[in-house]
Amino acid sequence: MKFVLGENTRWEAERIADIFTALLKKHSGPFHHVDYLGEYELGEYMGIVYWETREGAEESIRAFLPFLKRMVEYNSQYPITLELFDVYKPKEIEVDIDIKQYEL
Repeated sequence: MKFVLGENTRWEAERIADIFTALLKKHSGPFHHVDYLGEYELGEYMGIVYWETREGAEESIRAFLPFLKRMVEYNSQYPITLELFDVYKPKEIEVDIDIKQYEL
């Protein structure tokens, strides 16, 4: 999810993150963890939730979206945006590449 609150809103974004995370732990299907990112000067924020299954993510989004929209969009400059992605975990491989040959 991404939302824009504007300048000087770090405290508000962190409060939203704290509440949302507590609600996820209490009412959500199984998820691994949640990370929050912020561009504090611009007041742009993003939350990334890692669910165990796509179905769990879709179910949680349906359950939380009305509350989340109301909580965030009250002070947001733009509508909240949500996107759903699958996660790829890279394989452990050996590489024999000399990156120094690519120096600028």
